[in-house]
Amino acid sequence: MNKKKGNSIIINGRIKEVDVKKMTYQEIIKLAFGSIEDNQNIVYTIKYSKGKHEDKGSMVEGDVITIKEGMIINVTRTDKS
Repeated sequence: MNKKKGNSIIINGRIKEVDVKKMTYQEIIKLAFGSIEDNQNIVYTIKYSKGKHEDKGSMVEGDVITIKEGMIINVTRTDKS
């Protein structure tokens, strides 16, 4: 029987397979949008639920979270101009 290596998470409503146990703020943005805009007026907000250590929470730049099967992550990009 094949054992699954990664975790299925839902990011912005889409299922993504990840093979890591931890992800940074930047890695999650890249997974959600493909890249990070290098623009001072762009602000990213990350909220998650069904996490490993907390049922729900949010992330700021510099944070690292532990990925759990079935975790739900929502990333929004806002122009603060």
